[in-house]
Amino acid sequence: MTTTNDTESIKLFVGCLVTKVTEEQLRKCFSEIETVLEVKICRDQNNFCKGYAFITISGGKVNLKKALSMKACIEGRQLDVTLAHGLELRNSTIQRQKLHKIFVKNLPLEFDDKSLANLFLKYGTVKKAYVIYHYNTKISKRYGYVEFLDKESVDKA
Repeated sequence: MTTTNDTESIKLFVGCLVTKVTEEQLRKCFSEIETVLEVKICRDQNNFCKGYAFITISGGKVNLKKALSMKACIEGRQLDVTLAHGLELRNSTIQRQKLHKIFVKNLPLEFDDKSLANLFLKYGTVKKAYVIYHYNTKISKRYGYVEFLDKESVDKA
């Protein structure tokens, strides 16, 4: 539910989650938002996260702005936080991400998210870039993803 009333709850879609994410990790990431009402991690039949969750917050537009501007990471992955929508709109968002996102491998070990984004700026506006890190060692796995604002930039890259 999305309203302008600061007492109403707002549901967020959180993507790019690791398979073993916990509710505690998500609550910690969103701790700067005063009231996290609910965390619902979508899991498969083996109890692994499917890569996304829904978080319900209170506080109206103020907390919504905070949540959407967060640069939260869990286990080396930058979270994708958006306003939760109906199934049709969510599916179109997933389709858009598939068209606008590229996989990059053989990265230098010292590359971080900013280095990866800078590498691809010459092809167009980079919406998000992130390097994947090993869970235990926090060392780069030497691959990552770059998401552009438009399909033309993906084609150039």
